[in-house]
Amino acid sequence: MPFIWQDIILGEQRSNQPQDRIPNIDGAAKYHDHVKSLVIQDGLPCTSSFDLTFPRLECLRLEVSPRQVYINFQGLLERHPFVTSLSLCGINHLVLTPPFLKVVAQLPRLKTLLISLLVVDMTHLDEFWNACRNTESLAMCAVYFRRSEAGATPHEPTNLLSEGTFPRIQTLDLEGISKLSMTQQLQWMKQCPELKALRWLSNRMDPGDGSFTASFMDLLKEAVVAGVWPQLESLSVVAHRYPDMDLAEILHAMKRIYRLNVPYSGFGEKCYGALQPHLECLTGLNLHYCPGMTTAMILEIVQTCSQLTRLTVGRVLAHEMGAPWLPSSDYSEDDKGLERRPWVCLQLRRLEMTFVLDDSHLDLPTKREKEAEIERIRSRVFDQLARLTKLCYLRFGFHRTPSTTLPRSGAGTMQGQQGQTRSQPLRLFENNDDDDDDGHAGEGEEGEKGEKEEKEREDNEELPVPALARASAPINNLRKLGTLLSMRRITFTRENTLVQSLEDQDIYWMIEKWEDLEAVEGYWNKSSDVTKRFLKIFQKHHISAYRDE
Repeated sequence: MPFIWQDIILGEQRSNQPQDRIPNIDGAAKYHDHVKSLVIQDGLPCTSSFDLTFPRLECLRLEVSPRQVYINFQGLLERHPFVTSLSLCGINHLVLTPPFLKVVAQLPRLKTLLISLLVVDMTHLDEFWNACRNTESLAMCAVYFRRSEAGATPHEPTNLLSEGTFPRIQTLDLEGISKLSMTQQLQWMKQCPELKALRWLSNRMDPGDGSFTASFMDLLKEAVVAGVWPQLESLSVVAHRYPDMDLAEILHAMKRIYRLNVPYSGFGEKCYGALQPHLECLTGLNLHYCPGMTTAMILEIVQTCSQLTRLTVGRVLAHEMGAPWLPSSDYSEDDKGLERRPWVCLQLRRLEMTFVLDDSHLDLPTKREKEAEIERIRSRVFDQLARLTKLCYLRFGFHRTPSTTLPRSGAGTMQGQQGQTRSQPLRLFENNDDDDDDGHAGEGEEGEKGEKEEKEREDNEELPVPALARASAPINNLRKLGTLLSMRRITFTRENTLVQSLEDQDIYWMIEKWEDLEAVEGYWNKSSDVTKRFLKIFQKHHISAYRDE
């Protein structure tokens, strides 16, 4: 029993949460000496609960609102001066008060501070900056720096920045900071000379604001190239369409790169050339919707980055990504030129990838044979996903596209061509073609009678996918993922009319096999009643389920 009380939440019971995650105050009091991580949610009555003391408490998250008495939180912090991680999440943009900020500034072991949806009064900037100064990791999201209602006052500083430096800050995460201009934010970041990890998202970063994006990234490039942060090794920015050459200058200036998140950017050959020396130490990469990304790049990454734990990319060619895993006896003539090194990224915990099924590389005489080979390629992908046994989050799908719309692996891949492509269902039940080369198993002599006529017809017309599915006994590809015992969230992406052929037995199998499963998302392509039944099954087991409409 004491073990489950190490990480608890005090607050209102929610429909998708198990009851034991929202214990009552009496239970928290009984096992108070075991609690290491505590979340106090908005909605918990401000009663004697805040008089509790947790001697082993390390991580504290406060979801504060006007309904709660602020002095209670201040007293809670005063009784727990040795917390190492503190998260302050406001509701209705509650204002941080000077007494509370002073208590935060005096926490001697505080390493991580998160401030979200809170207001900083500009007359109390000194107290705010002092509270931030001694942390190693600082994150601010949707923090509003508020001026006095009556305009500038004698106590309101003209300079919003702090004097001096922040020598302990190594990780900085800024998103949607209001009233601090882009230049002011950069000036403040320059006061953190030991910075190792930077995540910087402006509240104005959107795909339609190209000029602002360029200015934003140019200032960042100037600082990185100038060596303002000599230890910078992790960079996360949404650099919409920022040119490959300019982004490459930033990467060349970084001595080491452990993590790189540059979705929607112009990442291409020059950036990849700058990234290649760091592949062996790379732990995280996000190249979502980067038109210059190629399958060849991603293939080398998964064959080289043994430390990789997070990978997010767009569309890749399934036959090229799958080829290196095959035994030599399974290679077709078109696979001979591909390197057969295996994936080494077995530490992956999060993977987001769409596999494109392209038949342009297949030199096969009939459409039926091409479809059969496509199904084998699809099955190989499931085989290889099954090797990533540490995956906790998987978002994947298959996209079928005509060969005329796809660039080859040396060219930019398939990020911006949705309007030209067609998709086919991701069928979790695949046909087994091993029993018979023509896809007919166990038909006997009577089945041979019309075989030639049927084959001639199939050679000259489009063969519906369901006909292939009926040709032989199905293999449940979903069950191949039974090795992913750490799975917490799985998303079956919807590409146009992408269909997930889940049945009731698949739902129960996922619940039984993935004991830590928290959420499932996908397009079921079922009737309304069936979909509702699926969702109820998940909810009954405290699993969040979403239908992609």
